[in-house]
Amino acid sequence: MLAANKNPDTPGACNGRGVALASLGRFAEAPPCFNEELRRHPGNAEAHMNLGMTLLALGRFEEAWPHYEYRSQRKGFAAASGPRWQGEDLGHDTLLVYPEQGAGDNIHFLRYLPLLRQRYPEARIAYPSPEALKRLFAHTLAAARIDVYASSDDVHTYGFQTALLSIPGVLETTLASIPADVPYLRVDPAWADKWSPHLEGIRLPKVGLAWAGNPGYSGDRDRSIGFDTIAALFNVPGICFVSLQRPAEGELPARHEKLRYWMDEVADFADTAALIAQLDLVISVDTSVAHLAGAMGRPVWLLNRINTDWRWLLDREDSPWYPTMRIFRQPSPGDWNEVLRKVADALAQKFAGGVSRA
Repeated sequence: MLAANKNPDTPGACNGRGVALASLGRFAEAPPCFNEELRRHPGNAEAHMNLGMTLLALGRFEEAWPHYEYRSQRKGFAAASGPRWQGEDLGHDTLLVYPEQGAGDNIHFLRYLPLLRQRYPEARIAYPSPEALKRLFAHTLAAARIDVYASSDDVHTYGFQTALLSIPGVLETTLASIPADVPYLRVDPAWADKWSPHLEGIRLPKVGLAWAGNPGYSGDRDRSIGFDTIAALFNVPGICFVSLQRPAEGELPARHEKLRYWMDEVADFADTAALIAQLDLVISVDTSVAHLAGAMGRPVWLLNRINTDWRWLLDREDSPWYPTMRIFRQPSPGDWNEVLRKVADALAQKFAGGVSRA
C-alpha cells in the first residue's frame, strides 16, 4: 500500500493497494483503488479483473461481469480462436464452451450448460471436459445432449466459442437470478457398489472431510488447513469421519483411528461423488469437494478464509449458489481455531445422540 501512497502514478501501485485491502477482508474499500488504477492506466487487465472479482464479492454482479472478462488477457488463458459468443441466437450453429481454471470452477458453472440447451434446442453444444470430471459430467449432461467428449484440438471446427465462466455475464446473471436448482450433478447408482463394502455396518453419522486444496493455486496457503488442525473435530464423539482428501493434496496421516481413508481407491470425481452421496455431511475448505457436494444437493459446510473467493460473497452463512451449504468464516486472517470451534459445536448439536438434526 505504501507504493500507492508515495507514487500512485506508478503502474500497478493502486491495483496493489486494492489487492492488499481485499486480502485483509476489506473488500468495500478496494474498488476505489482499482478504479483509480484504471483512471491512470486504462489498459491494466489485472486491475479490471480484480475490480470484477471484488464487485462480485460485494454482490454487484451487473457492474462486475464486464471487468471479470479481462481475465482472458492473463497469461496462460485459453483464449477463443473463433468468433466469441456474446448471446447471439445459435439456431443450428455450434457453440464450443471451453473449461477454465480449476475443477471446482468447472463444477460450479456446469449448471449453465443445460440452460444453454433449453435456450438453443437445435444447436450443437460442445464442452471438452477435463479428464477427471468427464465420467461424472457425461452422465449428468447426457439428457442435455452436451458433447463432453469433444476434443479441444478440434477448436477450429466450431462456430461460436466462449469460456465456461463467461456464460453468467452473457446471460446477465444477477444476485437474484442465480440458477440454484440442485442437484444438477447426478451420480449413477451403480457407482455406489464400489463403496458399499466399506460403508456397510457403520451406524454412526458419516461426515466427509477435505482440509486442503491444490497447492499449485496461488491462494492455497490461505484456504488450506493442516491435518493436525482439522483433527480437532475428532474430539466430537459419535461420528464416523471419512477422508475426502486427495492423496496429492495436503498432508495425509499414515493412520488415524478416527478417520476412514479410502481415497487411494478414487479414480476420478465420479468416484468421489459416489462416496459423498452416501455421507450425511461434507465439511470442506474452499476446494472442489465443496462444489461437488453443493452441486449434488448434499449438506456441506464450507470452512472459509477471511479473504474469501468472490463466489461466497460477504458476511453471510449461506450461499445463493448452493442452497444446502452453510459457511463458517474466519473472524480474522489465519484464525482456523475459532472456525473449528464453531464447527465442532454445530456438529455436536446436529448429531446429538447419533441422530441428524436440521
